[in-house]
Amino acid sequence: MIKSIISKAKEIKHSIQFVTSAQYKEDKKSAKLNPDLIRINYKGFWAASPEYFNGFYLKTFLPDHEKRTVVSSYKPDILFYSTFAKRPSGKAPKNQVRIFWTGEDVQNNHTDFKDNLIGIFDASFGFDYIDHPKYVRFPLWILYYFEGCQTKDQIKQRIDSLNSREHNPKNFAALIARHDINGIRTKIMDLAEKNSGTKVNCAGAFNHNDDDLIKKYDDNKIRYLESFMFNICPENTNTPGYVTEKLFQSIDAGCIPLYWGCENPEPQVINPKAILNLAAMSEEDFSNQIHELWSNKKYYNEFISNKPILDSAVDYIFEVTQKAKQLMIDSTEKLFR
Repeated sequence: MIKSIISKAKEIKHSIQFVTSAQYKEDKKSAKLNPDLIRINYKGFWAASPEYFNGFYLKTFLPDHEKRTVVSSYKPDILFYSTFAKRPSGKAPKNQVRIFWTGEDVQNNHTDFKDNLIGIFDASFGFDYIDHPKYVRFPLWILYYFEGCQTKDQIKQRIDSLNSREHNPKNFAALIARHDINGIRTKIMDLAEKNSGTKVNCAGAFNHNDDDLIKKYDDNKIRYLESFMFNICPENTNTPGYVTEKLFQSIDAGCIPLYWGCENPEPQVINPKAILNLAAMSEEDFSNQIHELWSNKKYYNEFISNKPILDSAVDYIFEVTQKAKQLMIDSTEKLFR
């Protein structure tokens, strides 16, 4: 237990961005030389995410203003805030736009942000189902898999690509994870192995027994997973609306997801007939399905004929993206006049 807490603390420490005094001075100097640029900064994001997120933000929501913005730690005009920082106190600096964005479960793990900072920040984006003019439910998988999709045709092309992955698995099941805090990965792994008589390949830090992800596939998760029939990909918590990229990575690789999370994840997007969801079925049914799919080629072919992404996903993703774009524009338009 103590080791788990220490490990988690180290993860959080390395995820928070620290600005050096030298960087701050450089940003201040640049701001004075370029006073017309809109300065954007990020606080409380994973270490690798600000650069990626900034690109997504500009491409998706403000493509016409990309050349007018710069990432800067000095008096940012737009501050993106996430859960790996202390909850902000006090009012925003004058004229600063504050936007909350999270890919975390704030109902169970980051409870200081349980309200998604709605009514405190100018705009908020998260997983929860909340009806509020300053909030849009914008799950992380849209950012991962539909970046830059501005039209329904572009969204449909991406969905068609996900639905048309070739299925020719040579291996049984994969599991890529750093930890198993709630024990659900171990549970699914044990059920899978018991009902197939085959070991699960674990390429992550948790239960590691396979080096191919790094040595053979250069840490390319999708390419690694392509050779497996199943991918064990549960969420960390079972919370309504909390659906991450894990489920979509399985689909992307052509795997059958061995999932656990909310009982009906993304009902307008995910076809429940194309996944095995332990949260929505008994352990006996879950186990029997794994056994039948692994041992019966005909049944497997029938199962994978179900397209994992529903036709209704096109309209849903387009509408969510447009709502998010409009909220972002409304929140920042005073800066770009």
